[in-house]
Amino acid sequence: MIYDLEFLEEEEKNSQKKINLFADSKFRIIKKISRGGFGSVYICERYNPNSNNINKNKNPPKQYAVKIEKTINLKNYLIFEYKISKVLSGTIGFASVKHFSREKAKAYFVEDLLGPSLASLHSKCKHRFSLKTVLMLADQMLQRLEYLHLKHFIHRDVKPDNFLMGLGKNRNIVHLVDFGLSKKYCDHHTLVHVKQRGGCDFTGTARYATVTAHLGFEQSRKDDLESLAYTLVYLLKGKLPWQGAGKGCGEDRDLRLRLAMQVKQAVSTREVFEGMPKVFYDFVLDVQHLGYTEKPDYAKYRKMFRSLMEEKEYVYDFDYDWYHIDNCAGQINHGNSDIIENKYNGKIANEFKTLNNNHQQFNVKGLNTNDDNNNLPDWILNGTLCKQFIGEEQPWI
Repeated sequence: MIYDLEFLEEEEKNSQKKINLFADSKFRIIKKISRGGFGSVYICERYNPNSNNINKNKNPPKQYAVKIEKTINLKNYLIFEYKISKVLSGTIGFASVKHFSREKAKAYFVEDLLGPSLASLHSKCKHRFSLKTVLMLADQMLQRLEYLHLKHFIHRDVKPDNFLMGLGKNRNIVHLVDFGLSKKYCDHHTLVHVKQRGGCDFTGTARYATVTAHLGFEQSRKDDLESLAYTLVYLLKGKLPWQGAGKGCGEDRDLRLRLAMQVKQAVSTREVFEGMPKVFYDFVLDVQHLGYTEKPDYAKYRKMFRSLMEEKEYVYDFDYDWYHIDNCAGQINHGNSDIIENKYNGKIANEFKTLNNNHQQFNVKGLNTNDDNNNLPDWILNGTLCKQFIGEEQPWI
C-alpha cells in the first residue's frame, strides 16, 4: 500500500492545530502541568504560524499558564476566578491576566506562568523550612492577603499550594493564586459586610481550614489569616496535629471532615504551636479573637514577625532554603539559618546585622531584580520545578 506522506503530514499538522490552538489560534498549548477538581492547567505560548524553528530557537516565545474548564459545570469557577484575577492583575504578587474566552463548551483563562509552589519547594526541602525562610515568607504572604482583602475578597483556601514563587527576576516574590473558591465579604459600594450565617457547605482544604469553616459558618478575613497561621506551622514544623485524621476513611468525605474537625477541637491552640517562637502563637491568638466583621491589623502582624527577624539578627536577603538544595555542600540546617553559604552569589549570608532601612519596610516593590541570574539553577529561572511538581498529588489532609 502506498501512502501520500506529504498528505499524511499535513493532516497530522491540522489535527494538532485543532487540538492545541485556541482563542482564534492566538495561543498554542504546549503541555499539561496539573489537574484539579475544576479543570486542568497547561503551559501555552502565543502562536505565530509564520515563525520557523530557527527563529524560535533564537527568540523562544514567552510561555504562559492556561486554565481550561468545561463550561457545562453547574458552577463556573474559572469565570469567577478570571473576574477576581482581573481586579488583582498588574499588582506585585499576583499573576497578570492575558486572555479569557469561551469556546466549544470550554473556558480558557490565560495568565502569567509562575514558578514552583511553596508546597513543592517544601517537599524539595524535606518538608521543613528554616525559621528565617518562614519569617521572610510570612511577611509577603500577609501582604498578599491584605491586598486581596482590600479589594473586598476573601480567599477561603489559604495553603502552601496556593502561594507560588515567581520566575527569573521575580523568583523572590511570593504570588497568591487560585481564586476559584474566593468570595466577596462586603459590598464594594456600601462596604457593608456580609452577615454571618450557618448552614454553609465546607469550603477550603481540611488541613488548613478553621473550625468555623468545618462547622458550616460563613467565613471572613480572620479565617484567611488563621489558615495562614496553620500554613506557617506546617512550613516550619512539617506537620499539623490533625494531619492524617481522615486516613482510612476511603471516599467518605463527610467522615474525613468530621474527624479532622474533632481533632482540631480537641487539640489546644498552644499545642498546635508548641516548639515554635511565641510570636506565631500570639499571631493566631490575636486573629482568633477578632470579630467576624473586624478588620485585621496587618501592619501589626508584620511588625511582630519583623521583630523576631531583628531579635534573631536575620537579614531579609531573600536567601531562601531552596537556593541551597542542589549546589551547596551538606544539608540545610533547619535549626539555625543564621549562617548559610550561598553558592549562587559567592558570599556568606552571616552578616548578623539589624535590618537596614531598605529592608525594614519589607516591601517587595523595593526588590533588586536586576542582579546576575547566570549562576542560579535552571529550576528557579525557567520553572522546571513548576513543571515537575505542580501536578503532584497532595495528601487530602
